[in-house]
This record gives sequence, C-alpha cells and structure tokens, in this order.
Amino acid sequence: MNRDENEFDVIVVGGGPAGLIAAIALAKRGLRTMLLAPSPQHEDRRTTALLGSSADILSAIGIWQAIVDKAAPLRRLRLADGPDAVHRRQVART
Repeated sequence: MNRDENEFDVIVVGGGPAGLIAAIALAKRGLRTMLLAPSPQHEDRRTTALLGSSADILSAIGIWQAIVDKAAPLRRLRLADGPDAVHRRQVART
C-alpha cells in the first residue's frame, strides 16, 4: 500500500516544549508525525529549567546529547505568581 504524503499516524497540536518533545519521540518510534503549531514570531531566549527526569527523557530520544553543552546547573529560582508575589529560593548544590 502506497501512503499519501499527507497521511499521518499522529498529529501533535502545539509547538511548546511538550509538543516538540512528543512529536520528536513519536517520529523516532517510526510513526508518521505531523507537528501542528504556528511558526515562531521571534527567537525565544527564555531559560527553561529541567528536572532530572526531563533530562532523562531528552536523553532517551537522543536530544540531550546535542544540547548538554549549553546546559548549566540551576543556581537560583525565582517564581512569580501574580503582580505582588515573588518568591526566591537558593537551590542546593549537588
């Protein structure tokens, strides 16, 4: 059976971190995957903090090895929840 180039096993909706990782993981498992998301309007230079399990997932799908040289340990965390609430916490060094 010849499959149409517009035929997919799965469509991932959303191009944020979770959608991108899901689409890559599914494609690496051999599924014909479409990522449905708007084109980025600008380069996103925000920092993303990943917990150990996130790095494990990225490693399992072959992404961590390509970005580990850009990673740095989290030294301080700032959470903001609403205009008046800011919480700062030092992160324990390991």
